[in-house]
This record gives sequence, structure tokens and C-alpha cells, in this order.
Amino acid sequence: MPTERLVLTNRHNEKIVGLVDKARAPKGSVVIMHGLGGQKEEKVLQVIANIFVQHNITAIRFDATNGVGESSGSYEDATTTNFIENLEDVLQSAQEEPWFPQPLYLAGHSLGGLASTIYAEKHPDLVKALAPIATVVSGELTAEVRGEAYMHRWKQQGRRTETDPHRPGLKWSHMEDRLRYDALENATALTMPVLMIVGENDTHTPVVHQALLFEQLKNPKELHVISGAPHELAAPEQLAQVQTIFSAWLDRIAS
Repeated sequence: MPTERLVLTNRHNEKIVGLVDKARAPKGSVVIMHGLGGQKEEKVLQVIANIFVQHNITAIRFDATNGVGESSGSYEDATTTNFIENLEDVLQSAQEEPWFPQPLYLAGHSLGGLASTIYAEKHPDLVKALAPIATVVSGELTAEVRGEAYMHRWKQQGRRTETDPHRPGLKWSHMEDRLRYDALENATALTMPVLMIVGENDTHTPVVHQALLFEQLKNPKELHVISGAPHELAAPEQLAQVQTIFSAWLDRIAS
């Protein structure tokens, strides 16, 4: 079925724009979140959405507010809190629609992975399965991997220096907010099946961070490391592996 646009208003009267891929005979629904500075059209999110639809699960992808996509707000104001609130608001709106059946699956990349994980920890009874991909695990670990000098410079300047010169610098308040979140604190609440994927050469959310979360999880759980891959899983061979991993996982848990 064709992809449809979804436009809704969140709790702050801001516009959120998403895409809906409806399964023909849906047996559940999934919300898939991009990471900081990402967009709903990213190839890895498209691949994940397609696999869910092939398993008769309707998929929503959306642009977070304060991002670089179609939703309201400015990237410089992005926070983990607004990612989590976006997810809550999208779910509240979608669950009123007949095309968004239960059970609920969640998936997310990087900061979207953390938002999905925090939601699942708060509402384990509402989430059938969780797939945090190259997920941020905690603000503290982010600060650690970035390094003291990087963090000091960001704090002193008040804004982060971005690799994209056309993108406004992320405010230090983003890091202050991120430091409030730690997926390890309530990881034992994640009693649902959890699928984790990370690139071997990921320097933002490295394998060692993923292992810390994985160790806290109950079964059934899976952690897959894609050889040679960075944080962004965008190369054709990496996307093919993501597709294979997700398909096999859903074969096991979504029947």
C-alpha cells in the first residue's frame, strides 16, 4: 500500500509530520524514530518500516520537533525530553485511529533509540517488543565518549560547533537535558523482546555502550554488531544486514 502523510499537533501546539505505511492485514503497529539531526526519510528507517509492513505491522515514522525535517521548531532547541514527548504525543494521536492496531512495537536510531527505550521502561505493559538501534544509552556516557575538552568547549561557548555550517549550533541546554536520562537505571523493566544493532566502528554510541545496556536486559534479547559500520547505517551492505536481522527477529516474535 502507498505511504501516507500524517500531520498532527502535539501538546505544545507544534506540528509533527510523519509517514504511515499501512499493512494490508495489520496485526500490530510500530513507531520508528530517527536520531538527533535525522529525518523520517532516512534509508535505515525505510528499511525497518518495510520489514514491519511485510510482517503485517503498520509503521509510522515521523520528524521530531526541533529537528531538520518538516515538523515545527529549530534544531538548536532539540532535547531528549522533546523526543520523548513527541513519541508520547504521536502514540496518543495514532492510537485513536482504526488503522493503528495493537500490539505496539517501538524502534529508534540513536537518540530515537533512547526515547523509545525510556518509554518502554515506563510502560512495559504497553510495548510488545523494542528495537533500539545504535542507541544513546545515557547522557553521562555521551559526555564520556565526547571527552572532557569537547564538553568544556561546548559549555563555555553555549552552543556546539556543527559539522554542517548551515545548521545552527545545538545549545548547551541539550546536554543538560540529556544528562537527566539513563536507560540503565530501569533497564530491568524491559521484559519484552529487545533487538539491538550497532556498527562495529560506531564512535558516537559504541559497542561497549550497547553491551552495558544489553547486560541489564532480561531474555529474550539480541545484540548484533555490523562489521565495519559507523554510527549511521546507510551503506547498501549495511542496510541489507539490518533487513536480514529485523526479518529474522520478527519471524520469531511477531507470529
